[in-house]
Amino acid sequence: MNLRTMIVAVPLCLLLAASVAWASDFRIKGYFKDRATNRIFTIEYRGDPGADQARRYAEQRPYAAGQMTAVYFYPAGSRMPVDGITRAKNLFDANRILYDVPGLAAWRYAYMRGFDGRSQFVDCLESAGHDLCR
Repeated sequence: MNLRTMIVAVPLCLLLAASVAWASDFRIKGYFKDRATNRIFTIEYRGDPGADQARRYAEQRPYAAGQMTAVYFYPAGSRMPVDGITRAKNLFDANRILYDVPGLAAWRYAYMRGFDGRSQFVDCLESAGHDLCR
């Protein structure tokens, strides 16, 4: 391996290793997708990855233009919707489960990329009254 190849390869390997280690802090627990490709993810995280890493992870979830993708982050061990989200019959039911079912934990972070393509990310501990927070 020549020096030029190493100069390019080493940083790429380090970047890949960092992204793999970072992504392992998150695990998809529930996933809803309707016929129109609107999506909702419930994500469990270990430790406290921080808002920046959670946002980057959310931004990597699939999105279809003109549709909606929502990502809700829960600390490990939280009582969170899993099967209810995955088995929801439609977007209305999935949102009802998230926001209205008693006994479920509140999520820490929420991300929404809306029908217009604009995105919002909220730390619900800092902005508990935000519409995306429970």
